Amino acid sequence: GNNGGDGYTVASLAKQAKMDVKVLYFADGKRLTSATARAKLRCEKLGIAMVPFAADELRGYELLVDAIFGIDFRGQLPIDSRQAIGNINQSNIPILALDIPSGVNADDGSVSTEAICADVTITFIGRKIGLYVGVARNYRGNVICHDLGIAKNLFHLVKPALRILNLEEELKLLVPRKRTSHKGDHGCVLVVGGDHGMGGAARIAAEGALRAGAGYVVVATRREHVSAINAARPEIMVHGIDSPEELVPLFKMATVIVLGSGLGRKSWGKSLFQLALASDKPMVIDGDGLTLLAMAEVIKDNWVLTPHPGEAARLLNIEVSKVQANRLEASQGIIRKYGGVCVLKGADSLVSTAGQMSALCDAGNPGMASAGMGDLLGGVIAGFLAQKVDIFGAAKLGTVVHATAGDLVAKCHGEIGMVALDLIPFMRKVIAKNKKQLNAYEYNE
Repeated sequence: GNNGGDGYTVASLAKQAKMDVKVLYFADGKRLTSATARAKLRCEKLGIAMVPFAADELRGYELLVDAIFGIDFRGQLPIDSRQAIGNINQSNIPILALDIPSGVNADDGSVSTEAICADVTITFIGRKIGLYVGVARNYRGNVICHDLGIAKNLFHLVKPALRILNLEEELKLLVPRKRTSHKGDHGCVLVVGGDHGMGGAARIAAEGALRAGAGYVVVATRREHVSAINAARPEIMVHGIDSPEELVPLFKMATVIVLGSGLGRKSWGKSLFQLALASDKPMVIDGDGLTLLAMAEVIKDNWVLTPHPGEAARLLNIEVSKVQANRLEASQGIIRKYGGVCVLKGADSLVSTAGQMSALCDAGNPGMASAGMGDLLGGVIAGFLAQKVDIFGAAKLGTVVHATAGDLVAKCHGEIGMVALDLIPFMRKVIAKNKKQLNAYEYNE
């Protein structure tokens, strides 16, 4: 295909730049497209060595350029190609992939049994969805996008399927505060959760809402958690709840409800969930709340659902592998079934709602795969909702602020051992738009 033509073109340019170049090809000249055949002819005229692919030929080189399969690839690679790609990956030579790593589906990010593990992918004209969703992130390396000199006005003729969140753009959703504002102007977040042994989840969600800027935060939890939460963060108002009826006056106070953080799936959690579900207040539902929702199948327009892949699978009644095979379709499927906004968490979290272009967050890192991160995200989104940011905007803003803060923590302290509350001081700097601080990735405890 024409991806091979790109490979021959790179070979020609490298030769002209006085590099030592060899082409290992899979298709003979009779099977090439006309464009690729012309590119191959240029290589011949430059005297570039061209031989059929063999594993032994990989020795002694400093860079491998992958131009085997391009964006038209679907399904599984042929057996001979799988073996060859296995040899390439095992060579320990840095790999540059052209447009997309061979073996990766450009539309949904699904991957063949074998696929090129690139160190860098340079993709042309537009970013391919498949580079940003699913397991493809493990294969793409760093991504560079080049428009190949196409006129900017032509891009307006194509409707994108997805957009990448931009921190500075999303921060514009936060309106500067008036000098005379008071806590009531910035909303009240009610966190409902924290069954036996899980009070920490409710506390993390509450602090996320408070640090995102909510005027005040209330937690409804088991009585035994009240003292611990008050001692750790006295600014949070905590109420011990034994029965659903005790929630009613708290609902009247709330601007936004966070439902599910450590809620549990036993009778206490179920009864609070059912009462909260009857409320007309905007909600952020996470954790056990999503598992209970999967059994209730209620539709609302004013909630944000924040499932990880396992919770998404329960909501859609499908296997987790199907969620991960097409994350964009899964996030949109949740919206069709339950309404509102869906934040499908994971590497490159997706934010979707009906009638709007889905958004992808390419910030974040594996260090954030630890208990409590989802509780913090739910609280942050609720904190922005309480400040009158629209529901889709709050979900996007909360997702990108949370992920960017996680990247700052990783930059300063590493990924391993990161916990949710590590993000708080960095998150506040992200929200404050301290560009000097963010660019330097400096933080002194």
